[in-house]
Amino acid sequence: DKTECPLIKAAYGDKLETSLTVRSRGVYGAKVGIYRVLELLQRYDLPATFFVPGYTAETYRDATRAIVRAGHDIALGLTQG
Repeated sequence: DKTECPLIKAAYGDKLETSLTVRSRGVYGAKVGIYRVLELLQRYDLPATFFVPGYTAETYRDATRAIVRAGHDIALGLTQG
């Protein structure tokens, strides 16, 4: 049962949705996946450049800051508005 998965609970908190479409909207990646990637990059001492759309950078500021704090580069995709 995916509602019992700790990673999904961590990503969605009290707003757990049972639909897999949530993952396709980037919520999982921004709230859980990015931290797993950063951990692997640190473990193997690998630098990286993350290409982050402006909307994503604004919406998931903690994840964006975590990338920078870990010493990686961000190539920003600009938003219009």
